[in-house]
Amino acid sequence: QGPLARRVRDLRLGLAAMAQFDPRDPWWAPAPLQGLPVKRPIRVAMSADPGGLGVAPSVAAAIRQAAGWLAEAGYVVEEKEPPDFLAAVDAWRTILGTETRLGMLPMIEKYGDKAVQHMARYFDKLTPSLDLPSFGKALASRSTLLRAWMLFFEEYPLVLMPVSCEPPFPAGYDQGDDDTLDRLVTAQRPQFPPACLGLPGISVPTGIVEGLPMGVQLIAGRFREDLLLDAAEIIEARAPMPTPLDPRP
Repeated sequence: QGPLARRVRDLRLGLAAMAQFDPRDPWWAPAPLQGLPVKRPIRVAMSADPGGLGVAPSVAAAIRQAAGWLAEAGYVVEEKEPPDFLAAVDAWRTILGTETRLGMLPMIEKYGDKAVQHMARYFDKLTPSLDLPSFGKALASRSTLLRAWMLFFEEYPLVLMPVSCEPPFPAGYDQGDDDTLDRLVTAQRPQFPPACLGLPGISVPTGIVEGLPMGVQLIAGRFREDLLLDAAEIIEARAPMPTPLDPRP
């Protein structure tokens, strides 16, 4: 739900266009592209293994490399995990699974291709069926978690963590069996809390490792995309990436 680009400067341009008012967007908000000043130096909470479920050495190395670049640029980086990280992962899974089962799943079964049907059926098995009171409690827990994270951002305006706790998976990996998908979802757990809590995030490359692109994720408080873009530009300047070849027939 945001722009994709090869350069941060193009992300700024894309975000400025996407942020314009449109009556068809029920969640549009008149948020400024440049937020209020934050206390300097900006503190960054670094978590190489969020949730403590394991991280590949190459991923942890990329996190520490990016942390070093930010520190050289004047940020203060400290090892700190956001509050109730795994609870936020669980809330994402529970709320998304319930909403998908109630609304989107029948449409996926009717109109989706085999790939998306495979993933949808996996998540349907992964998430419990909730009655109305339980679903209401899950939604309430999201508000509680968001409050805790927003208070955390008062002390640490930026969070640095992996995009995935394992290097990029092969194409088609998400079409494997349940054990394969369990590994995939566990590795990609850093993506779920910002999605559940409505927080902005950005992924930025840090280089090529064993022929595969490596990168990190930055997360900020609500409507603080400006802080993300500023920090991403610092990492981008220190990690030049090769330009992809044009597609060949």
